Amino acid sequence: MEDKNLAHMFLNRSRSHKKNPFILSYRKDNWNVLSWRYARRTVRKLCLGFISLGVKPGDRVALLSTNRAKWVFCDLAILSAGGVVVPIQHNSTPGQIRHIVRDSKSRFLIIADYKQLRKFTTNGEEYPDVEKIIVMEMVSGIKEGDKLITSFSEIQMRGKSHHRSHTFEEHIDQIDMDDPATINYTTDVEGEVKGIILTHGNIYSNLKAIGDILSGSEEDITLHSLPLTYGPCRLFGYFSPIYSGGTMVIADKADMEEKLFQSTKPTIALVVPRNLESIRRKIIVKVESGGALRRKLYPWALEVGKRVLENKTAGKDLSFSESIRHFIANLFVFKKIRSDFGGRMKFCICSGAPLVYKLAEFFHIIGMPVFDAYGMTESSYLIAMNRPDDFKLGTVGKAIPGVKIRLSKNGEIQCHGANIMKEFLDDEQKTIQAVPGHWLSSGDLGEIDEDGFLKITGREKDVIITSGGETIAPKVIEHALTINRHIKQVSIIGNDRKYITAIIVPDLEELRAYAKANGFHFTDMTDLLYSDEVRTLLEQAVSEVNKDLIKHEALVDFIIAESDFTTANNMLTAAQRNNRSVIEKYYATQIERMYES
Repeated sequence: MEDKNLAHMFLNRSRSHKKNPFILSYRKDNWNVLSWRYARRTVRKLCLGFISLGVKPGDRVALLSTNRAKWVFCDLAILSAGGVVVPIQHNSTPGQIRHIVRDSKSRFLIIADYKQLRKFTTNGEEYPDVEKIIVMEMVSGIKEGDKLITSFSEIQMRGKSHHRSHTFEEHIDQIDMDDPATINYTTDVEGEVKGIILTHGNIYSNLKAIGDILSGSEEDITLHSLPLTYGPCRLFGYFSPIYSGGTMVIADKADMEEKLFQSTKPTIALVVPRNLESIRRKIIVKVESGGALRRKLYPWALEVGKRVLENKTAGKDLSFSESIRHFIANLFVFKKIRSDFGGRMKFCICSGAPLVYKLAEFFHIIGMPVFDAYGMTESSYLIAMNRPDDFKLGTVGKAIPGVKIRLSKNGEIQCHGANIMKEFLDDEQKTIQAVPGHWLSSGDLGEIDEDGFLKITGREKDVIITSGGETIAPKVIEHALTINRHIKQVSIIGNDRKYITAIIVPDLEELRAYAKANGFHFTDMTDLLYSDEVRTLLEQAVSEVNKDLIKHEALVDFIIAESDFTTANNMLTAAQRNNRSVIEKYYATQIERMYES
């Protein structure tokens, strides 16, 4: 049966897969396998429970929670009722939550637990449109007598008691592809938080394209560690497995740990570059701590793999001797590495930030290929991507089926297709400016080569302009530096400055191993971070990157940071991008001192 909307897509797959695993849920070190049949029953009860509570087609329902199976069930239930889901990042501040809930005019609010509830005042004054707050995990401390608050289980009970008078399937059948499905809030380059309305059809058009490109099946298991509120995660890590009838892993872990791969044996992983950098470091550390034979074979195997990849991308066949060498490299080195990550990985999909060529090359060489996916919220999270049978490293691939790409006179990427947003919430003028003539202006700069592959060269407004007028794309330099095993994160500085500098977050574990291997002592991590040896090590890394930069791009100096950039300290956005204004404000004193010296 043809899918009529996103909820109908779920209903169709749940009917045909029933006993198959739908979600592998990992919370608090415990696994739980949830079938498609269980998911359909849960979503039906929740949907009818929401309807009995007063949710009508077009109503906005805000969803605030960390990753868990209940997030998925609530999302699907709201969509099934004809509601519009307003996802909110779980670590949002009370002020950010208040703005989104009020701006979206959400009538209902679903939150995870007491920790999230404490961010609200429940007297209704700050949230005049909210009629009910649904708490997933009711615990002591929550006022059960509060008329504004109800529980997840109460909604299910409402749905169970209403199943005879309300038909779940009938509500789903009434939803049109042109109806709004979600309102995603993002922050633009000027710092304005804006709501973007995406329809069922917008998102479904991308799911159909992904299905054509990746040929997913019910055998696939998709793993990720990103927030479900993050658009690409919702598309690739959640909706796409539903489209293909596969299984999704929902984990409360903040990182792609080896044991997650080993426990779930995924075939597909959704990652951001920082995940890949972390995985690569762990692979190198494991090889170097292994036996002498493995340490000797590893660099040889990488060279063999590199030549094989070069031949493959050039369309050349391997010679007999190359095939034998690659067989040995795979048997004794690469196969072992892949087994540490479940042994079934077909590929990774990378989204959120540009992927450095050398990092992509490394994963292709070891047999865990990574394919870039490029998009933005306004394009339902996807515009172009590399694909298993048609890729080019250093690019984000070709336009997906059904989408057209062109470049403006100044090189800005523009796209047109069924995936383009319905509108900005309550802002017709901004919608017209962003989508002139039905072509979405991305704000990204790019190039399209003779084969149709798109390369991102910078961000039209996410650039650094020095006091001398030179324009620099900071992400390219940042990613080049983080290839170094001793550097974890980097934020480039230089707006309205004479020259470029950086804030460098070293990898503490790598530095500790380096100190031990080279026999120098330190009293604590602060002593190690600010030692002459570490300073020299990082200066060497900067010098290596500077060799490939033109004069005005080269780094003149840097600050060593003691703590990571994270979403918790607001130095990273939900999409895992550097929040430059926050970082530079925090390190303002050190930055001024660095430039003064």
